[in-house]
Amino acid sequence: MPNAHLFLSYSHLEDAFALRLAADLRAAGVQLWMDRLDAALVTGEDWRRAIEKSLDASAGMLAVVSPAYVESDYCLKELARAADRKKRIYPILLRPVPQPPLDLQLAQRVDFTRANDSNCYSAALAKLIRDIEATEGLDPRLDPVSSYLLHLIAEMESIKGVHDFVALAGEAEDTTSHSAVRPPPRVMAAWGLEGEFALLGDAPDVSGSIGVGQPAHVESIAEALDHFSRFILLGAPGAGKTTTLRRVAMEAARERLSKRSAPLPLLLRLPAWANESTFEDFLRAHWPFDSDPLDALDSLLLLLDGLNEIGAFGSTKAAALKGFLAREPDCRVVVTCRSGDYGAELDLELPCVEVQPMDEARVRRFATVYLENDAEEFLERIGLQEVQFAPAGGFAGGSRRLVTLARNPYLLVALMAVSRESATGALPANPGVLFRKLVAVLWEREHRRQTAGWVPYADIVARLSALASEVLTKGLSTELPEEVVTAHADSELVEVACRASLLEHTEQGTRFYHQLMQEYFAAEACPVDVLLAHVEAATFDGVVGLSRGPWDEVIIAKAGLLPNADELVDDLVQTNPYLAAEAVASGILVGDAVRFRLTEKLVAVFGARLSAWELPPDSVETEMAIRSLGAISAVDAVEPIIGALEINNTGIIAAACDALAEIGDASAAPPLISQLGGWDNGDKTQRPPSMRRKIFAQIADSAEQALIRLGEAGVPSCIDALGQRSHYNDNSLAALLYILGRIGSPRAVEPIMEFSKTLLPFSVAMANMDVVRAYTYQAFGRLRAKQAIPLLAKALGEDSPDPESLPYAELWGGQPNLSERLSLQAARALALIDAEDAREVLRAHGLPEIPVPIFVPDWAVQ
Repeated sequence: MPNAHLFLSYSHLEDAFALRLAADLRAAGVQLWMDRLDAALVTGEDWRRAIEKSLDASAGMLAVVSPAYVESDYCLKELARAADRKKRIYPILLRPVPQPPLDLQLAQRVDFTRANDSNCYSAALAKLIRDIEATEGLDPRLDPVSSYLLHLIAEMESIKGVHDFVALAGEAEDTTSHSAVRPPPRVMAAWGLEGEFALLGDAPDVSGSIGVGQPAHVESIAEALDHFSRFILLGAPGAGKTTTLRRVAMEAARERLSKRSAPLPLLLRLPAWANESTFEDFLRAHWPFDSDPLDALDSLLLLLDGLNEIGAFGSTKAAALKGFLAREPDCRVVVTCRSGDYGAELDLELPCVEVQPMDEARVRRFATVYLENDAEEFLERIGLQEVQFAPAGGFAGGSRRLVTLARNPYLLVALMAVSRESATGALPANPGVLFRKLVAVLWEREHRRQTAGWVPYADIVARLSALASEVLTKGLSTELPEEVVTAHADSELVEVACRASLLEHTEQGTRFYHQLMQEYFAAEACPVDVLLAHVEAATFDGVVGLSRGPWDEVIIAKAGLLPNADELVDDLVQTNPYLAAEAVASGILVGDAVRFRLTEKLVAVFGARLSAWELPPDSVETEMAIRSLGAISAVDAVEPIIGALEINNTGIIAAACDALAEIGDASAAPPLISQLGGWDNGDKTQRPPSMRRKIFAQIADSAEQALIRLGEAGVPSCIDALGQRSHYNDNSLAALLYILGRIGSPRAVEPIMEFSKTLLPFSVAMANMDVVRAYTYQAFGRLRAKQAIPLLAKALGEDSPDPESLPYAELWGGQPNLSERLSLQAARALALIDAEDAREVLRAHGLPEIPVPIFVPDWAVQ
C-alpha cells in the first residue's frame, strides 16, 4: 500500500492527455494528485498553496514531457522543486524533446508518443503502472462505478465546451508559460456563465390573443432540474446546450461519488445512435457496465445531446425515443436540441427549458475571464458600451449585430479570438466571415507550433469543406465514421485538425468541433444554385416559432462569403423572406431594389395597417415578420409597424416595439409613448382586473425598453409628453422620467426641472404622485443635474432619512414609509450628481457621499 501520492506535472496545452492519464492511473489504484481533479474549485493564493503543499507531500512526480513542458517556467519550477526535495521522477514522454532537462534525462521514461493509437496507449499505460507498483505500491482498483465516474469527470474537465473551443489559454502561452506557479485554468472561472434559462413548460399558448403566459426564468440549470425531472433543453446554435449538459454530467458524477443514493449520470450523443433499431438497443450498446441498463433506469440521469444532429433518420429516432420515454415515465432525462429545429418531427412531448442569450453582465464577466485587462477594449470594440440590449427573440442587425453575437457564448469566444489576432478594423458580424477568420487564426496557431502534418490554409479548408458538404448532402449524423473522414483527410491531418479545434475525436468516430463550424465549411464548398435547391419555405411551430431547415445556417454564412449576395438574397425573398432578412441583418450589403422587395414581402404578411383589435391570420408569423423588418432597419415599414401596435396580441406589440427601436426613426416615439400607461379602456375581453393589469404592464415595459433603445431620437417626443402631463396618467409620467434618465440626454434636464415645479407637495394620500416625484429625483441623479441640487436638498430637509437605514438589504419589508423612500431617492440622486455642492448637502445630513443601492422602478408601476 502506498504511503503518499504522486504529483502530476504537465503543461496546460496537454491537459486532455493529462486528465485521461490521471483517471486511468487512479482507476488502477495509483494514488495521484492532479490540480484539475483535486483543486478544481480552489482559486487565488489558495491555488498556489494547494499545488505547493501537494508537491511537497508527494512521494514522487509524474512529468508529462513535451516541447510545451520544457518551455514552461511553472513546469520547470515544479520539476526543480521535486528534484530539490529528492522526489522520484517518472518522465512520461508525450512528444519528443531535443534537449530535455537533466532531471528528466536521469530517470527512465515511459513512451506515450503514440498515445492516439489506443493499443499503444494501453501498452504504455500498463508499463507505467508496473513501474509505479514496483516502487510505490498500489491501492485496490476502483470499483466499476467509481472508475466510470472518475473518467467522466476527467473527460468533462478536458472538454468544457465553448470555453475550451478556441483554447485561449494556448493562445496566451507566451505569458502563462512564464508564470512562476501553475495558473488555474481560466475555463473554471467561466464554467456556467452562460446563465439564465427560461422554463417554457409545456407547449406555450399560441392562440394568438393577448395572454399573460410568460416563461419563468431561473439562474442555473440546477434550478431547472428542480422544476422538471425530464425536459428538452433548447437553445440557439452556440448558446451552450452541450456545455450545460456536460456541466450537469460532471456535477452529477461528483455528487454520485460522494453519495451513492444520488442518480448516476449517463451522457450520450444521440448522433452516435447508428445501427441500433430501438433506443433500448442504443442504450445497451453504450452502457459502460456488464449489467442491463433497463434494470437501473430508476437510478439514472440520462443526458442525451444533439437531437437535431441525428441526420436523415431524425424523425424516426425521435419517435422511438418518445416511445421509450412513454414506457419509462420515471426515468430522469434531459435532451438537447436547437430551438429552431424542435418542431413536430422531433417533438418528444416534454416540457421545454430554453438557454437564454447572455445579458450584459454575463457578457462582461465572460470576456473578463478570458481577456482580463484587455476586456474593456474588446467590449468597446463590439459596441457593448453604446448599445442597449434588446429582449430575447428574433435577431438584430445594424449596429447591434455584434452585441447580439456576443450574447452567444460560442460566438463570443470566436469574436474574442479573432479580435486578438486583428487589433484594428471592424469585426465580422456574418457567421461565414467570422468563421473564415477564426479558422485562419486556429490553423496559423498550429503553424506557429510547428505541428507535424500541417498543410497550407487553403488545403485544409478545401478538404474539410468537401467533408462538411458530404455530411449535409447525404443527411449524415454529425458523428462520422473513420472511412468518411479519411476519404477527405489522412489520419495525420485529422490529428492536426483536432489540435486546431476544427475537428474532435469521439468514442464513435470524428465530428466537427461544433455544428456551426461544420456549417461554415459547407458554405465554403457549396455553390449558390445547390444551396437554393435546399431552401425550404418558412413554416411556424407553436413551440419554437420559425422552424429552421438543415441548410439555413449554411445559406446565411454563404451570403457573407459572396462578393455580391444580391442574387442569393433575391431568390430567398420569394421562398423564405425570413431567412433573407436574417442574411441581410448579418451585415452583408445588398442593393436597394433587393431590400425594397424584401420589405414589401414582409409587410404583406400583416397588411399596410390593421384596424384596432383585428387579429392577423397567423400571429406567430406576424411577430416574426415585424422582427425581421426591424432587423433589416426597414425605414419604409415604420408606418405599418406602428399600426401593429394596435393588434390585440402582446407578442406582436412587443415585436413592434422592438422593431421600431431597431429602426431608430423618431416618428416611432409618440406611438410608443402612448403605450406606456396601458390601454385598458380598449380591452374588449372579460378578463379579471388583475390579469388585465399584468398584460398592460407587459405592454408598457416593451414600450419603455423600446424608447430607451431609441435613444436621442425619442427625447424630443418624451419631453413634449412631459409638458402635456394632463394627457398622461401617473404611470406614463413615471415611465417617461425613467426613460429620459436612462437615455442620459442633457437636454432633458431643464424640461424635467420645469415639470418638477408642477408636482404637488408630499401627501400620503397621493401615493402615485409621489412615485412620479421619486422618478423625478432618480432622473436628476442619472442626468448629473447640478441645477437640481437645491430641489433635492429641500427634499432631504423635509424628511431626512436615518443614515443607518440607507443600505437596506430588503427595501420593502418592514422598512421606510413613502416619505422616507423619497428622501432616500433624493440622497442617492445627490450622490450620483457628484458635485461639491451636492456633497455638502449630504454631509450636512450625515449621509454617505457614494450612491447607495436604492431604486424605485419595482414599486412605481402598480
